[in-house]
Amino acid sequence: MCLLGEAAAHVVVGEGEGDAGGGVGGGYVESLAEHERCIGPVLWAPDAPLPDWWNTLPANRPTVFLSAGSSGNGSALMRAASALREAGMTVMAATAGRIRTRDVPAGVYATEFIPGLKAMDRADLLVCNGGSGLVYQALALGKPVLGLPSNFDQHLVMSAVERQGAGRLLRTRQADPETVRKQALRLLTEPAYATAARRLGKRIAQTDPASALERCFEELPARNNPAGVPQKGRVSPTPAPIPAPLHGRLATDLAPH
Repeated sequence: MCLLGEAAAHVVVGEGEGDAGGGVGGGYVESLAEHERCIGPVLWAPDAPLPDWWNTLPANRPTVFLSAGSSGNGSALMRAASALREAGMTVMAATAGRIRTRDVPAGVYATEFIPGLKAMDRADLLVCNGGSGLVYQALALGKPVLGLPSNFDQHLVMSAVERQGAGRLLRTRQADPETVRKQALRLLTEPAYATAARRLGKRIAQTDPASALERCFEELPARNNPAGVPQKGRVSPTPAPIPAPLHGRLATDLAPH
């Protein structure tokens, strides 16, 4: 949630239904307050060169993208990587500078960073800490998620994914190699998970967060001063237009891919 200003609209990025919500999950935000808006997920990641091994990944077995994110339990995720590799899966891992190269299991394709959308376009399954950014990128491309959250917000995200049938939540202390292997195989082999993920992907494709955010800014002057009465020492309620270059960047960076 982002507070845009005094008595202004909250921008709620999350779940919801209908015009008031406009989110992805369904049922979590049943109704928003009059000053809140749900703009939908922001699918963005910094561009980065792909690793040298990108074009040599085996294509004859399931591919898993594994990421510790900025706050994930690196040790737990490396144990998961080892279990998945031993189960015959192709595992590519983004270490985000949190996992030492020497701790990466043999046979795992690792690099510091891979753009999330590119990784999930290549992968069949995401294994991560449950952070909303990467989870939404996986769902946008119709891929199920196995989350090993350690923070409260990550638990909330993965609980919502589970409710929608598009993934599974494993508490870190439950993430022993055998359990991770079983849950990953379940997500890869039971069609209902991929079906649910694709359904959410279609809903994400219908969102336009750049335009929705622009509308929020356009509403602020009238919301803060409904009568339009000039106030001493305060900025005029007349909205300033968003510069064309900025609008272009918003549309380019924030619009769903």
